[in-house]
Amino acid sequence: MNKFIIVLPILLLFCGGIISNYNENLSVNIKLLALVLMIFNIFVVNKYNLKIFYLFVVFLSILFINIPISFNILAAMESFLRFLFVPIFLLYGYVFRKRIDLFIKIIIFIALISDIYQILIYIDHFIGSNFFCIRMKDGGYIINSGLFGISNAIINLSALVLTINFNFSRYRIFLIFYFFIFTFLTFSYKTIPFLFLSIFIFMRKNYLMKLFIIFGIIFSTFVMYNYIADMTEILIRKINVYILVGNSARFESYRVMFEFLSKFDFLGEGLGSFGGAASKKYNSPIYEKYDFNWYYTPDLKTTDTYYPHLFVELSWIGGIVYLLMLLLPIIQTKNKKARKLNTFLLFSLLFDSLFSFGLNNMVMLSCTILLFYGVNYKYERSIY
Repeated sequence: MNKFIIVLPILLLFCGGIISNYNENLSVNIKLLALVLMIFNIFVVNKYNLKIFYLFVVFLSILFINIPISFNILAAMESFLRFLFVPIFLLYGYVFRKRIDLFIKIIIFIALISDIYQILIYIDHFIGSNFFCIRMKDGGYIINSGLFGISNAIINLSALVLTINFNFSRYRIFLIFYFFIFTFLTFSYKTIPFLFLSIFIFMRKNYLMKLFIIFGIIFSTFVMYNYIADMTEILIRKINVYILVGNSARFESYRVMFEFLSKFDFLGEGLGSFGGAASKKYNSPIYEKYDFNWYYTPDLKTTDTYYPHLFVELSWIGGIVYLLMLLLPIIQTKNKKARKLNTFLLFSLLFDSLFSFGLNNMVMLSCTILLFYGVNYKYERSIY
């Protein structure tokens, strides 16, 4: 198949991610088009990983069972479509696993473009023009997250570990340092731990590079001392709100999840009923049923926590099958380097999804699970 046809859905997804800052409806349509193209390409090539395919069939059956018990068929269908993202990306990654180099180059290119734009935003902010800043719907400005908002941290982290693991000739050292610094500058609390883990997991023998990166961090910290001090203060407030006190929608969503799971029901509350955008759009009665408290964030589109959404809508059976699909590429590989890289990418996404809808974010999926089977193929070509 033509290279452009293979990468077109991925390029459309990244374009949709940028456009979402300006026009949400257009962004959704572009992403849906990308999804349709992915499905079309999968059927054209007609090669499947049978274990993933069988799990997908089981998961699809669970989704169909949970449609009629939903409070609203439109909400159910919207949630149904979103739950298909992960299996479609896994199948697409397997079908085009031999073209892993194409996907890696796109991710690195997108990360570079986003970071260059981020530099323009920093310059813009310091001179006070706000020409390049992306105006958000709440009237604020994104001044530290590049073109893709919260997704930019995962994009940079993925670009970093891919550059470390796959050689880019004379540009490799520059790109490693570059992506490390920009992942640090996005200052995502969910990504920072994995950023530092990447040094010790993937660069155990390269002491010079470690010193180089640590120097870069110290320099960045010195230059942006006031900004980092503000972010540290925000982190302390977040810990108080989300963990110690528990007066947040995120904390509430986990309360509802554990309350629901304690009943050991085989069926969930129905697709589109809790946590996701559809549940808010169609006024799900489940929030009232569980006496859900939005606290000071009633206008949130989601509860900003993926696992309560997954387990409340599909129960523990659907949730386990869903997570098994994600783990299968790692379970299947026999190569230690491939397993280490894929585990790192997967758990950075899973950890992010504790406090976000990362597993529903197609830009993040493009930088992580889309690559799993390609990474396996690159390290162990004889397996598939």
